[in-house]
Amino acid sequence: MDDALNHGAQVLCGGAPPSHLPHGSFFAPTLLANATSGMRIFREETFCTCDSLVPVRSPSQPV
Repeated sequence: MDDALNHGAQVLCGGAPPSHLPHGSFFAPTLLANATSGMRIFREETFCTCDSLVPVRSPSQPV
């Protein structure tokens, strides 16, 4: 998550553990904007519910 944020991604929702739970027990589902394929979060397993919105130039680009 830190790598993505340091490289321009933005948290749209989630992104942090709830304050009422012990550290490391739960991470809120997260949605990131402006992710790129060069970010670690795009290539590696996160072990949490995290989705990324990746901008594309045309409807055929993601295919």
